[in-house]
Amino acid sequence: MKTRYIVLLTLLFLSYSSWGQDTVSVSGKISDQDGFEIIGASVMLEGTSLGTTSDVTGRYSVSLPADKAVDGTLAVSYIGFKTVSVKIAGRTTIDIVLEEDMNILDETVVVGYGSMRKSDLTGSVASVKVDEQLASQSSSLDQLLMGRASGVQILSNNASPDAGVQIRIRGANSFNGKNEPLYVVDGIIVNAESTSLTTFTQGASNSSSDEEVNGLMGINPQDIANIEILKDASATAIYGSQGANGVVLITTKVAKNSKPTVRFSAGVDVGVRNRKMDMLSFDEYVGYVDDLHAAAPDVLDDSAYNSLMKKLYKDPDTRMELKVRPVDWQDHVMRTAVSQRYHLSISGKPKGIAYNLSFGYNDTQGIVKTTDNEQYTVRFNIEKAFGDKVTVGAKTNFAYIRSNLTQGTSGRITSGASFMRSMLMSRPYSYLLEEDEDDDDFVAGPDKWLKDFVSRRDHFKSGGNIYVEYRILPWLTFKSVFGANVSSLKMSKFKSMRISREVGSIAGVARRDNLMWTFDNMLMANKSFGHHHLSGTIGASLSENTMSSESIEGWDIEQYFAKVSSINSARSSNMSWWKEANSLASAFVRAIYNYRDRYVLTATYRLDGSSRFQGSNKWSSFPSFAFAWRVNQERWFNVEAVSQLKIRAGWGLVGNQALSNYQTFSNYSNGKLASHAGSAGYDLSIYASNIANPDLRWETTEQYNVGLDLGLFNGRISLTADLYDKTTKDLLQQKTISLSSGYETIWMNQGAIRNRGLELTVETVPVASNDFEWTIGGNISFNRNRILSIGESGSRGVIYLSKGNPVETTYFLGREMTGSVAGSTINIFMEGYPMGLFYAYKTEGIVQEGDTGPGFSLDQPLGPGHYKYVDVDGNGYIDSNDRTIIGDPNPDFTFGFNTSFSYKRLSLSVAFNGSYGNDVFNLNNDSEYDVGRYTYNLKKAAYVNAWTPQNPSDVFPALGCVTGGDRTHYRSNCVEDASYLRLSNVSISYNVPIKKNKVIRGISLGVSGRNLAVFTKYSGWDPDVNSFGSDMMRMGVDFNSYPQARTFGFDMKLTF
Repeated sequence: MKTRYIVLLTLLFLSYSSWGQDTVSVSGKISDQDGFEIIGASVMLEGTSLGTTSDVTGRYSVSLPADKAVDGTLAVSYIGFKTVSVKIAGRTTIDIVLEEDMNILDETVVVGYGSMRKSDLTGSVASVKVDEQLASQSSSLDQLLMGRASGVQILSNNASPDAGVQIRIRGANSFNGKNEPLYVVDGIIVNAESTSLTTFTQGASNSSSDEEVNGLMGINPQDIANIEILKDASATAIYGSQGANGVVLITTKVAKNSKPTVRFSAGVDVGVRNRKMDMLSFDEYVGYVDDLHAAAPDVLDDSAYNSLMKKLYKDPDTRMELKVRPVDWQDHVMRTAVSQRYHLSISGKPKGIAYNLSFGYNDTQGIVKTTDNEQYTVRFNIEKAFGDKVTVGAKTNFAYIRSNLTQGTSGRITSGASFMRSMLMSRPYSYLLEEDEDDDDFVAGPDKWLKDFVSRRDHFKSGGNIYVEYRILPWLTFKSVFGANVSSLKMSKFKSMRISREVGSIAGVARRDNLMWTFDNMLMANKSFGHHHLSGTIGASLSENTMSSESIEGWDIEQYFAKVSSINSARSSNMSWWKEANSLASAFVRAIYNYRDRYVLTATYRLDGSSRFQGSNKWSSFPSFAFAWRVNQERWFNVEAVSQLKIRAGWGLVGNQALSNYQTFSNYSNGKLASHAGSAGYDLSIYASNIANPDLRWETTEQYNVGLDLGLFNGRISLTADLYDKTTKDLLQQKTISLSSGYETIWMNQGAIRNRGLELTVETVPVASNDFEWTIGGNISFNRNRILSIGESGSRGVIYLSKGNPVETTYFLGREMTGSVAGSTINIFMEGYPMGLFYAYKTEGIVQEGDTGPGFSLDQPLGPGHYKYVDVDGNGYIDSNDRTIIGDPNPDFTFGFNTSFSYKRLSLSVAFNGSYGNDVFNLNNDSEYDVGRYTYNLKKAAYVNAWTPQNPSDVFPALGCVTGGDRTHYRSNCVEDASYLRLSNVSISYNVPIKKNKVIRGISLGVSGRNLAVFTKYSGWDPDVNSFGSDMMRMGVDFNSYPQARTFGFDMKLTF
């Protein structure tokens, strides 16, 4: 018996010793593409249960049978990364780099007040991957979205360094309300709309709001981790009255690794003008003046002609010696712009404290001299977990933005009030002596703007949140978040009397302060039982927004020099101040039910109460329901090529508070008596400035959405399609009332707008190997906008769609373009048609020899060489009834396309975006083609190709044949096709191989080009222009816009 035990123990020992001698230890480190360790990655020997996970340093070690260490394969996986299979081939040390998998079906996406698996989405949500290379080249968020998401249209006011932008999701919903989406950063609503501020009010060429500035500046693109865009009502209804225009959710970066990580990037951009307007040179201008004098002595008589020649030449008869200096003002004013940008971030997760601290600096030069923009940003995110129950965190952001002259470049009232107009239309020479300058120039010369004009913007922004999470049960969590945003915008302006001729030199300072806070409390559940999964959120929210503004301006200042402080010597002055606030109280709930990962049902409900409304209209409900069927999860579905097939359907209601504060109450203003010195006057009385309407209620948008998500070949091809039908009713509009009431208008709910559309997104990975990958992505969006009804705010009458094609409809006209042209509206809003159609006078070329065209009175027809107007109503002459539909600013479709290649350490990406079928009303043509004046320059084509009997042009009128009547009648020759295809970005980056060291983990070098080519028929600076910004009453107009630049960038990134 004893012998048997000895033999058995011996055999066991020998077998154990033999097994120990036949095992091999394989170890290494697992990291991501940036060289950062991955904690908790799974390392398994394929075909067995042998394996391990990586530790907090990313290292792993696993013991394997000797034979498997030769011909075995390790499978390495981690959530969010592509699984890698590595042949062992006898190696004992194997370092593995994992690549992020952007096509993971169950990746987590951020939605309102929480997050969920992408496979559980029932609404229309677009996830925008933040390209690190593109982010390092961008100064604002909108540049990351350009052409990247279907149904999302980016509209630029112009191309100045801080120009306002509008992001429009699935069309416009409101006449008077902002059509911008709601912006939510790290769960807190922020005010990121483009805004304007009024500095000057005196003088026809001064009085207007300054151009809108980009409200998205201050959010550094390099701080952004991901962007989600909620598009349909089932996704946005959780935000209730704030979600009618869609929601943009922005999540900033948090620490991923325990060890401190330092990233530094630096870049330089060189910008050059994209195109040059073909204006008359000095010699061509003199030739034009000679020909104008000969052809139209009534326009340029002998006295004015001889006076001009004496100013140009010492001897006008011989013209041998100039008294002026010929100047190409575009070359003089524009420059090669050199910009720089820096970003530093420090992150880590020591002892469970996750932090991320970043600093950013952007100095952007405009291609027009003295225009520039600086941004300073600081962001600090920190989070600490106390055990597995409590998590506390804070996220803060600070930004300071300074701009010079980028505001004030576009004159809103008259052509003579704009720096950009001055650059193009000043006569192509400068005087050698300042005292020789003309006082009757139509525009002030560019040098006067450069020397005698100041426009500076200082904008401080601060915001963030503090939050605490408490896990009550493994499946139940309570979260409380308090967030606030503070903004202070200051505008300082000075315009000398050499530019501001009506009221002398003028100076002004205006400031607007804004404080918005939000307090959210939520209870979140996430529970599975059997084949059922239930998750949900119930919560309450309180928010308040307080705004105040103050301004002071002084005019009739006897000073040329550009100093804002000269306001102290103003003979006349004006001051204003106001303060207002609004608040919102809300309760909301969302429930998501998932059965067998096949059927998903989502329901949301939000109750909002707004201080802007009264009585029972103060509160409104916003429900939504959505359903998704994951067909590919059905047992009977057995199509190997289809990795995903999901059908979605949803419905919901959302709202909009599309009116300013206190419109449901009577407001009071101070009455003034005009003074002798100016129009400021003295306060005499207080009077009611509006008629209160306590019955005002929310604008409500109802939306239906049907969608399809299709994945093929294990995610190598993915397609998303959405059909939507969105109707907004109870539009908030101003109705014109009888003047006997003492008022002109009253706010009312009336009218409806419908948007219908189709969105398609396709992403493919044609090639994917260890060394080479090629991806292609694209999207296209079709939206059809239609005004269903206008109501009592419109007028009933006949509108001509074309000659002999009248329709009787209800309509109203948009806002006037200028104060110098009576009835100078361009846009019309008609029942049954898209918003903002161009409505003006149609021309059919030029009147030819032996013919006449209708004039502006019955007995004065226009002869050869004049514009040939179309007498739409057939009464024999041109009057306001001859206006007709001449264009449409709404595109047929918008699109984006991008592709990227990566080979080992080298990456290349190319992006295009475009629009098709939209028109732009190029209001600049109205003056640049005016061959009836000599006090400013004009486009060369208008002179060279002007009509003559020998050159019977059908495009440009004869010299002197542009009259006062033409200047007060906007014409169809200003309407241009603004369809375009833009090569928006090309980027090449290279990850430099470096030897392992304890300091530098990675070096990346990159070059890029932005706005490299634009294929378009449009004759202006750029077809992507909307000079009046968010003003829906003046949409699709190009007026005094800033020129677009072609930019080349050079970047370096270091990781420590």
